[in-house]
Amino acid sequence: MTELRIRVFGRVDLLVDGQPLQIARQEATVLATLVAAAGPVRRDQLVDAVWSDADAPRGDGLSPVVARLRKRLAVGKVDIAFARDRRTYELVGPLGTGAESLVDAVRFGHHAAEGDRLAAQGRDLDARDAYLAATAEWTDVPFALFGDDLPEPCLRLALTLRRRRADLVTHLGEVGLRLGRYDVPGDHPIVAGADDADALWMVRFLTVLREAGGPAAEGLIDARRAVRGYDDVATRAFDLLSLHEFGFDVHRPLRIEPRPTERGTPARLVGRDAELAALDVVLNAVTAGRPAALTVSGVGGVGKTRLLEEAGRLADRRGAAAVSVTCYPSGELQPWRLLAGALWARTRRDPSTGPSPLDRGTLVDFLSAMAGGERHPRQLTSALSALLRSAARPRGLIVAFDNADLLAPRALELLDDVRDALGDAGVGFILSGRDEGAWQEWPGDDRRGALTTLRLGVLGADGVREWLADALGREPTEDEALNAYRATGGLPIRLGDLAPSAPDDTPRVTRRIGQLSEWLAAAAITGLDEEIDTGLVAEMLGLDPDEADRHQAAAVESRAIEGHGPVRFRHALWREEVLTELEQHPALARRLHRRAFEVLDARIKSARVLDQVLSVRIAHHARAAAVELTDEQVAIACLAAAQAEQRSFAPKAAMVWAEEGLRRRCAPKTRFALLVTLGDARNDTGYMDEAGRDYLAAYEVADEYPRLRAVAAVKMARRWSDPGRVDVQLTQILRTCLVELASEPTDDEVAALVGQLQAHLAHKTAMAVPDGRTGAELAHTALDTLSPGWDPAIQCEILTECRWGLYDTLPPSELATLAGRLYEAGLRAKSSHFRSEGLVALAIDRMRMGRIGDTLAAVEEFRQHVQFNRSPLNVWQLGVLETVLDLWRGRFDAAEARILGESLRTVQELESSQTLPASTLRQTWMGQMYWLRHEQGRMEELFGLGLADQMDQHGFFPIWQAGLVLAHAETGRHDRAADLLTAMVHETDDLRALPPHGWAAPTLGILAEACALLADSPAAGPELTAVGGTLHALLTRHLDEVLLAGWPTVLIGPAARFAGALALVAGRPDEALDQLGVAARLVSAAAPQLARVRLDRARAYLLRDGPGDRDDAAALLRKVLTAADALGMADVSARARALLGQVS
Repeated sequence: MTELRIRVFGRVDLLVDGQPLQIARQEATVLATLVAAAGPVRRDQLVDAVWSDADAPRGDGLSPVVARLRKRLAVGKVDIAFARDRRTYELVGPLGTGAESLVDAVRFGHHAAEGDRLAAQGRDLDARDAYLAATAEWTDVPFALFGDDLPEPCLRLALTLRRRRADLVTHLGEVGLRLGRYDVPGDHPIVAGADDADALWMVRFLTVLREAGGPAAEGLIDARRAVRGYDDVATRAFDLLSLHEFGFDVHRPLRIEPRPTERGTPARLVGRDAELAALDVVLNAVTAGRPAALTVSGVGGVGKTRLLEEAGRLADRRGAAAVSVTCYPSGELQPWRLLAGALWARTRRDPSTGPSPLDRGTLVDFLSAMAGGERHPRQLTSALSALLRSAARPRGLIVAFDNADLLAPRALELLDDVRDALGDAGVGFILSGRDEGAWQEWPGDDRRGALTTLRLGVLGADGVREWLADALGREPTEDEALNAYRATGGLPIRLGDLAPSAPDDTPRVTRRIGQLSEWLAAAAITGLDEEIDTGLVAEMLGLDPDEADRHQAAAVESRAIEGHGPVRFRHALWREEVLTELEQHPALARRLHRRAFEVLDARIKSARVLDQVLSVRIAHHARAAAVELTDEQVAIACLAAAQAEQRSFAPKAAMVWAEEGLRRRCAPKTRFALLVTLGDARNDTGYMDEAGRDYLAAYEVADEYPRLRAVAAVKMARRWSDPGRVDVQLTQILRTCLVELASEPTDDEVAALVGQLQAHLAHKTAMAVPDGRTGAELAHTALDTLSPGWDPAIQCEILTECRWGLYDTLPPSELATLAGRLYEAGLRAKSSHFRSEGLVALAIDRMRMGRIGDTLAAVEEFRQHVQFNRSPLNVWQLGVLETVLDLWRGRFDAAEARILGESLRTVQELESSQTLPASTLRQTWMGQMYWLRHEQGRMEELFGLGLADQMDQHGFFPIWQAGLVLAHAETGRHDRAADLLTAMVHETDDLRALPPHGWAAPTLGILAEACALLADSPAAGPELTAVGGTLHALLTRHLDEVLLAGWPTVLIGPAARFAGALALVAGRPDEALDQLGVAARLVSAAAPQLARVRLDRARAYLLRDGPGDRDDAAALLRKVLTAADALGMADVSARARALLGQVS
């Protein structure tokens, strides 16, 4: 049968049996117009399309043209019908529809629409095929015959086709980017004019990266930046280039690629109906947007990996993304690193995903494992969960960990944390491994639910028969099935090793591995999972290419390895057999490990980018080489592995490698580095006391190296110290390091170390009570030497420590300038820690300046920052700041819930784990609990709870002495309060020993409140009056400040209020009213404070008792009573009610 096709792309013509049949222009015009109209066309319209006004024939010129065209169309049984009544022409006959249409434009539109439909369902592979089919139809621009002078119906269709073409090019590029398949050739007609499409540019970039390498791809980025700047696409390309340099396959699709089916292995999954049902449950959940988890356990070779491949195939059919990661014993979080690399590459490849909301800095730190930066595990959890959530849109994500028995405990902990963070997102985790390892206890508590557990067993006799039937292409005999079952025990990997043998095709077990060869042994000890680095093996054994090929061919012949595609062991079992046999040859094993160490060590030294996994592999080989290497070589390898694990958010693994290195006899510098790395890792895992001992040991080891000692001293000084106490040993070490560095040649390194040491010494010395002035002098010196050219992180450290060193000597307005510098430096350093420090410092200084609105802005920014940087310190500080503001604004219920709930639990947990210094945390909690009960008028409870005794234990810090004085005064223990006050005044040389700012200001405020209470008690007297005068004079220096206790703990109120209260006690009501007026302006938005200020103002009016004063007092007291009753301030309410009774 003759096949007819109509082409409107390019010249309008006909194809008969695939051969072009050119037609005259007039016929082509009629055909094009009829095709474009896709319905009846009036005769006059056809005439206008074929002839211009000047060329129109005098008679009926159209009918002959139509008649000739009819003859050509007749071969395909297509006709041109003429309706005489309407005088219209129309194509009729078997034109076909969709993909079967005779018209290329119709087929193009059908395939493009089908591709869009499939892509929306997540079926990218099928969508790609549809888009490519549409691309094949576009051989040239539509109606090229007419140039720019298209008949009207053709013009409309051409515009529609061009719009569809633009969409098609974009969508094909996006699907190709998601799949890592870049199928749009740059010279294809469909691409002409679409060069500016972001998806096409990314396709071109990734093609160059794959084929020409990093430098050529980087050139494309530079060219784009020169025209468009660093736009989103250029940023994505740069991230992909970085991932490529970090060693990731940036082209990997989110699908589980099955291995090629070997001869003798069925293409389908045999005998696993229950397992397929379990997979169906998981896929139903994730595609519906719900979480799921499945564990698959079983002996080696039972088919676990094959089941994961089937999960990938089923995910493809459902439109869900899927990714499988093979675990191996190299790097504690390496499986997560591989997963994050695959997911982030997929996200960055596709410009259609829009701007990334992900924590890019944490991901880069994790994936690069580069030196520097901070490594907070909770940041990693947040970054990974956000990445997984993004990849799960729109139709769910399956994440498979194969060989899960090799997952480290830390990796499993991270899995629990990530599942919690994901909540109800449609992400399903499948863990597959042997019946060993830490994963058998996972999850200890299935907090997310939807967990299914499977244990794969060997195939029974029926399963073996079914397997053989598929493998042989016929039903096996009873003997064949029985022999196969006996030979393999129903283990699928053994069944797959059965091969048909001539002449009777009876299955037999093929001999796999003969005597141990060095090539196989080298491959086994260096292989990652089953994959073999043939170049490494050849270099280890000193083989030339021909020798290497012969050894590899022999291994293939033995069926130990696969020779097609990536060279790999056919299964982990075959690699394990080689390793088991190698155990009988320890000398050979040590020699091979030594050679692996030497070759890999040379590789890493010449690498452009540090490979974290390679560092750990080298350490494994160094340890296994034993006497073949020196202790120093092994220790250095362990150090590199420890540092790599530390950079990869795996501090526990870093501790293991550092301790392994410390068991060796090594040079002082090596031992120093191992101790510092061990201290850093312990610090990150919460073992702060042990970390301090490691740093001290490092300091002592480096006694001949002043710069190294200074580094260790700085690390020791970063640990928190109790307020009011000086660590004498630490301050002595800091001073010793400064003396030692004075003899070193001056350079930027020494200058920066000196600045850090001075800053830390300033902070630690300033904590001395009563004299911290030496610390302030050191802080000024360190700030004077701070160079803008130093590492921003060092600048941050110096600014932080100097700010604390000056906290008690500079007013908050000057400290706020330092806080601003610290915040800006933290941004330049891209440091989560120092950004946190800067935001908290800004909040503190703005509180003290009475700028509560600006404080709220800083706290809100800090809250957003903590969402992505959930270190224990950040979480704690955010809770403290929120409680400070709740107490200030009178939200006592919220404050109490946090203090007695989350805050208390946090203190107890961190005390037990020693993640942060316990005493500092406990004092902050005590201060907030104290102030809550003070505001509620329930101070007596502090004595019943034993909090007063704890305050007494911390009496070395004067603010706690002041707190005890007020607690006794408020609870009627006036004589005890007066005695404590007198003792404190004498100890501080009539308060002259107190510093001018910092903690001294809230201490003065608390003492002032106690004095005001005691003035109306039997304890009043001349001595108390004198103390009140001294306090008033000191408080007048702070009248524009709000007094903040702790760093921060509570805002106790404006200094002007406490000064006004003392002026009132001294009988100076006018002065009191002036100062209370200042206080009222500072607390206008703080209901509890405003109630206390109004109460004191009412007392001042009553004391002055001038015209209208009693009415003013009564009005204020009514407001106080209303507010105090609403807030639950029992003591204030009682005092206001009593005074109101006197007025009335």
